[in-house]
Amino acid sequence: MVRVTVPTEHGEERTLTPFAGWVRCLETTRPEVIAERIPAGPDTAALTAHYPELARVEVRDVTIDGAGRMPARLYREPGRATDAALVWAHGGAFVTGDLDGAGT
Repeated sequence: MVRVTVPTEHGEERTLTPFAGWVRCLETTRPEVIAERIPAGPDTAALTAHYPELARVEVRDVTIDGAGRMPARLYREPGRATDAALVWAHGGAFVTGDLDGAGT
């Protein structure tokens, strides 16, 4: 059970009813609220300095046909074998997010 408290006009804390607590939690998950909390993208120069092999990776946007066209991103290091793959699907509860959000 989520316990949510709010300050009163007298400086005390009041516990909201369970339903009100859930509503308050849901308010903080609106896309515009979440967007304000997302930090800027990664420091690519610092990552490449620490992991020089990242500089060799080719990145290509592709689409996958199926039940509609789905955007995807292919990361590949030239010269490496192409007989293995990692498929990563992140739905983010299938509510918010996009291809760029997962790759940063």
